[in-house]
Amino acid sequence: MNSLTSEQKKLLGILLTKYENSKTCFGESKIGQHFRCKPDEAFPEYSTDYIDIDLKAQYDCEIRELETSGFITAERNSGDVVSAVMINNMYNEYCRALGITNRHDKLLSQREVLMRYADRCPVLEKICADQLKRLDANKDNSVSADIGELDKILGCIAFIEDNKTEILERELSIEVFFDSKLFENRYKTKVCGLLMKYESAGTAGDSETNKKLLADMLLSEHGIVRNPTYIYFKGRGKLNYMNGYSISLVPEVPVAINSRTLPDIESLSISDAEVMTVENLTSYNRMQSNDTFLIFLSGYSNKAKDELLRMIFSLNPGKKWFHFGDIDPDGFYILEDLRSKTGIDFMPFRMGIPELEKYGGYTKRLEDNDKRKADTLLQSGYSDIIRYMLGNDCKLEQEIISWKEPFLSPE
Repeated sequence: MNSLTSEQKKLLGILLTKYENSKTCFGESKIGQHFRCKPDEAFPEYSTDYIDIDLKAQYDCEIRELETSGFITAERNSGDVVSAVMINNMYNEYCRALGITNRHDKLLSQREVLMRYADRCPVLEKICADQLKRLDANKDNSVSADIGELDKILGCIAFIEDNKTEILERELSIEVFFDSKLFENRYKTKVCGLLMKYESAGTAGDSETNKKLLADMLLSEHGIVRNPTYIYFKGRGKLNYMNGYSISLVPEVPVAINSRTLPDIESLSISDAEVMTVENLTSYNRMQSNDTFLIFLSGYSNKAKDELLRMIFSLNPGKKWFHFGDIDPDGFYILEDLRSKTGIDFMPFRMGIPELEKYGGYTKRLEDNDKRKADTLLQSGYSDIIRYMLGNDCKLEQEIISWKEPFLSPE
């Protein structure tokens, strides 16, 4: 027959979907299944009293054309079409007429892509294993039924997992998608959603804001950032680079270095008695200390930053290490993340009940996501402060403490 009309394509598409979602498609049905499409599924006005007679006649004509071509049989009542019935052995002809790949070949193509990435890294191994189970059950993978898009998403995850140096998101986008904006505009949500599910142990929460923050955190851990990040130092010490260049550090002249240069650092010797990482830049800028070396990591930590902290720790034995962050569940998650990834026994600084009591007028109520995270922290070493936050429905940003008490000392 000549090329299909839009109504004919819609009707065949409906029948095709019903067939592909059935056991008959995969030879698993024990009974003979028939697949029907009522006229109003493809042509909503067909059964109404106000339908234009000429339009109804045109639709009837198109049904007869499909019958004559052997695509369907039609069931009628008093001349009106009651349903169009698929001829099952015409499945491949349906696919060709609609210009699509048949389901068997589509699932086979998905399997080939998944198998290609299954052994690239532990995260992809988990993702592909789950998706192959879906294919075994004759279901599309849940990443993307589009073969090209599935390949791009898995390839992007492989690149992120393999990345060892800091690059910008748009540089990643150019490298993987040959377009500087395509990652952010089209693939970031899907890619980061998979990383959250299969890689992150954190709690994403329900709000879009939390999901975006966690996505940025996950990417940052792999050295992928929106803009160049800097690490800020304030204290007494000496920073030495492998090329022989060195910087003398004094509290009066804070220094910020591009995190891309971290691999070029040979050593950082510290003269102060304590070392403290600070969660927020405002507090870092406000704080003054006579014998504490302050470090602001500029966003979430990543492998390069963790290695820097471990190097500082190994070259400066006998120092006490502290972390100063928000007194909320996220603040303690960040503290635990630092402890677990660096192996350094960070002690919380001014992150306790006395601060919540002293600055009670500045506290905020916990959000639902805060409460869920707090529940998971109850078995940690911070149970007292977590119970206090839950019992009093409060949390506190560190900026109020550093503003009111800028001359801080852990001792």
